[in-house]
Amino acid sequence: MRRIPELCVLLAVAALVAVALIGGLGRSEAPRQPSAQDIARARAALDEALSTALAIRSPEPRLRVFPWVMSSLARTNPDKALEVAQTIEETRHHDRACVDVARALAATRPDEALEVARSVEPQYGRAEALAAVAAALAKTDPTRARALAAEALEAARSVKRTEGRITALLAVARGLLHTDPEWSRQAVDEAMDAAQSMDHEYSRSGALRRVLPTLAITDPDRALAAVSTIEKRGKHSDMSQSARAEARQEIASALADADPDRALTVARTIARRSLRAPALVSVARALAKTQPDRSRQVAGEAMQLMQPSFNERDRANLLAAIANILREADPALSRKAAYQALASARSDRSALTLCAVASKLARTYPRQSHRAALQGLRMARRLDSEKGLCAAAEALARTDPRRALDVAYSIEDRLWHTRALHAVAQAILAPQQQEKD
Repeated sequence: MRRIPELCVLLAVAALVAVALIGGLGRSEAPRQPSAQDIARARAALDEALSTALAIRSPEPRLRVFPWVMSSLARTNPDKALEVAQTIEETRHHDRACVDVARALAATRPDEALEVARSVEPQYGRAEALAAVAAALAKTDPTRARALAAEALEAARSVKRTEGRITALLAVARGLLHTDPEWSRQAVDEAMDAAQSMDHEYSRSGALRRVLPTLAITDPDRALAAVSTIEKRGKHSDMSQSARAEARQEIASALADADPDRALTVARTIARRSLRAPALVSVARALAKTQPDRSRQVAGEAMQLMQPSFNERDRANLLAAIANILREADPALSRKAAYQALASARSDRSALTLCAVASKLARTYPRQSHRAALQGLRMARRLDSEKGLCAAAEALARTDPRRALDVAYSIEDRLWHTRALHAVAQAILAPQQQEKD
């Protein structure tokens, strides 16, 4: 009994600390803007990431970093990206780079973009590139855009392997979704037909999972009806119900921007909390600008699902997303979500989780993000985890660009060194690229 007063004191102190932390979350400040020197170093880092990626000869590590780096280069310097692409011997990397270049050039130099798009040999890559050019021309030259959309669809149809044809048709459907709904619907309908025609149960279910989120935007009734046809059986158990629930979550998330009311209805039919919560978060995000009160309500509904038994990593990331969504609509609930996100990330005892949450909160709560990123950095160094160092560098990029670059340069493993340089450079250069666009 004598310990009761001591316990009360401890609880009071803990409550005061929590209030102080939440109050500190309210005193947010703008993320630190990169200096001219930071921007110059970021550009140099992107160049080094490219040269390091080119030097990686092992196929698997090269595949994991090279497309990222080339995609970034295509957006920032398409001429150089095309020049580098011509020197690449591996067909898949060369063609992927050309698709990225065509996409980057489409808005400002459509004739050159079209020339690059038609140079792509695999039809599925050519279809994606042609769709990107068609979308870019939709407002300025609609007649030509329609002709290119038809050409893109024909290229996709000509792919012989069913899985490759589905990939190409989906690329066309997504590329034309906002500029040419008719052709987009045609492409996704054909992708759905191809998926349903597959004989092998496992392949058919996998293909359906790929098609349904895009189909949901153009034909939600057909997408939802197809969920019941998904079959997934393991060696010792039937996982079909789980796969169908995952498909519903993907449909709700994909549908949120186009039809938030329907997406909300779908989300609420998902029994498993770990899948219903991210679907609700997607709907809350879609509603944030136009219906802030409903966004707050749906976000609160998602937060109620995240009980202590919820996976800490998933809980932390979802709460960080909610904190960002509600920053304007409900600052108090936003602060609460951010505080809980950081607490869950620390409970997970993973540098990767902590840094992922820090990255998500960098724009809305930069001071707390910076503190969490530094803690993640210390954890990664203590564990000698180069993957963790890469995550810490990316988390620090928006709040402490100089230190982020220093961490990225300190990584010795070429794979993680390249990924870190690329991620940090992208985070630093993204605002400048957006202003230019």
